[in-house]
Amino acid sequence: MKKVLFLVVILIMSFSGVSESTDVYLKNGSIIKNVTAYEKVDGKVRLSISGGIVEISEEDVLGIEEKALEPPREDKIFIKPAPEITPTVKEDNTEEKRQALKDKLTAIEERLNEIKNKETEYEKLLKEYDSVRLRIEVLFQSGLKRAIADGKDASKWLNYLIPQERQWVQLNTLKKDKLEKDMMNSKREVDYLFEEKKTLLDEKKVIEDKLKELEED
Repeated sequence: MKKVLFLVVILIMSFSGVSESTDVYLKNGSIIKNVTAYEKVDGKVRLSISGGIVEISEEDVLGIEEKALEPPREDKIFIKPAPEITPTVKEDNTEEKRQALKDKLTAIEERLNEIKNKETEYEKLLKEYDSVRLRIEVLFQSGLKRAIADGKDASKWLNYLIPQERQWVQLNTLKKDKLEKDMMNSKREVDYLFEEKKTLLDEKKVIEDKLKELEED
């Protein structure tokens, strides 16, 4: 292998300007890096490197590799890009929430209707009891008036009624006693359901407000 001749000159020579960082590979295994310019003249290769010029025989060159080189900038700040963040897509379950609230509201309204029916039953018993009691009172006043007019004791008022009236008093008295028992049981049940009704009404109001908020959204 021929001897590699290195010549360092101070003269400014015209070279093939390159905008790349060039590496020159020699057949002896050496590598000349960061060559900024080079030219081939009379079987030789002249390389421009930092500090001067290197001249070698073209026969000793195995290959030349040019690499793109971006000139450094003092004012350039290299910032590592932030990793791309894929936004979390929240599943829109508004309709599911709305349906769940509606189902709960329906259950509450059904229970409130059951309680309302119990209250209606009690009110009907109360009205019927008052009606029966009033019929007995009318017959009592009628018999009492007749007994007093005849100079008899007030306790004898029933004897001064006609047979049909006495039968009505007896039947209505039996009915009145039964109504009193039914009314008492119904009243206890209604009183017991009062707190549950109050709680259900509060829950209903909360659910209706939530549904209204969902509709506005």
